[in-house]
Amino acid sequence: MAEGETWQRIGQSVEAGDRLFTPGRGIPPEGAVLFWVVRVDADRLVIKVGESEMAIRVPRRAFEEVMDRLSGPMTTLRIGAVHANRLLTGSVDEVVRRTAGTHLACGNYVAAILEHAGLVEYVLKGRQKHVRLRARP
Repeated sequence: MAEGETWQRIGQSVEAGDRLFTPGRGIPPEGAVLFWVVRVDADRLVIKVGESEMAIRVPRRAFEEVMDRLSGPMTTLRIGAVHANRLLTGSVDEVVRRTAGTHLACGNYVAAILEHAGLVEYVLKGRQKHVRLRARP
């Protein structure tokens, strides 16, 4: 994917006020969590989560890095997050946390936004949910 194309697609598909759900478990999903987009800036996307309405800022580079990884030898990334400082190896959350330099488990939100933008699709590998690049029409 060309430099900036990921962010352009997100900007065309996601706007303030959008209410999205995390990928959940399985297909169809169970246990999906609602979150909403507060704003899309030139360099980050801000979402709010839960009753506390905790704001999470995800840098543009995190979305682009996930897409870069999916375009390389690692053609799928596991969806899953551990709400602790431990990283889940081979996951969207691992890529996002390392790229964003955060300890927050926010890979599930990134996966949901990329899916909403039509860039990735969810697949099951055994019982584990993954994302892969969506085939272009």
